[in-house]
Amino acid sequence: MAQIPGLPAVADSALPSSVRNGSAADKQAYKAALGFEQMLVSQMVKTMAGDSGALAEGPYADTMQASLTSAVESAGGLGLAQSLYKEIGDGSPPAPAGGLVTASLGLASQGAIAQRPIPQGEVTQ
Repeated sequence: MAQIPGLPAVADSALPSSVRNGSAADKQAYKAALGFEQMLVSQMVKTMAGDSGALAEGPYADTMQASLTSAVESAGGLGLAQSLYKEIGDGSPPAPAGGLVTASLGLASQGAIAQRPIPQGEVTQ
C-alpha cells in the first residue's frame, strides 16, 4: 500500500485486526486517521516542550520529544484515530457541525422545542 503523502508512515501491525482483515480502502482510511493523530500528538508534545527546558534544548531534545510521542501512541494514543476512522471509513455523510446541539437549536427556533431559561443550580439530565 502506498504511503499517504504528508503523513507519517503507519505499519500494518499498528492497525486493529478488524481493519487489517478489511478492504484496502479500510486500511487506507485507518492509516490516514492514525497518521493524523500521530502528527497531532507530535505537535502537542513540541508545544508542551516550549522553548526552554530539558525537552526543548540540548542534543537529545528531538529524540526525547519523539520518544514521548511514540510512548503516547503505543499506549493507545488519544483515541482520535478510531473516531476519525468511523467518520471517514463508513462512507456515510458527516454529522452536521455542532451535532445534536445545532439540530436542537434549529428545532427550537422553529418553535418545536419549548425554550425556558434554566435557573442557576438546577440539575438537568
